[in-house]
Amino acid sequence: MKLVTENLFDAMNISAADFPAEQRELAAAHLHAAPSVRIKAPRVAEAQASLECKLFSAQLLCANTLFIGEVVMFHVADHLIGPRLHINNFAPIGRLGSPSVYCCTTDRFDVARVTYAQWLRDNN
Repeated sequence: MKLVTENLFDAMNISAADFPAEQRELAAAHLHAAPSVRIKAPRVAEAQASLECKLFSAQLLCANTLFIGEVVMFHVADHLIGPRLHINNFAPIGRLGSPSVYCCTTDRFDVARVTYAQWLRDNN
């Protein structure tokens, strides 16, 4: 699984088409394969972040199948790594619903975490 950013959105949409089994989606979307470490299937080389997953279960939902995976490896582009993940240069697109509802993650805000002591003070 890859985390899709705006520059890969069109390619992602192409790769989701119902290609015949002999057609390679990556080639059709002008993307490249990179070897995975823990699974046989390759990952998308252009993705800034990707997850290697093993199938946990497959659930039939009407005419579709929901695949649930166990993440066994996480790949992140070097420019995003530091003491913390540098998210200012990373804006993955979220899928909100089927078949075609998406959102951007560029509208961000920062909220300080509440400590347990603060929570106790406010709730007693």
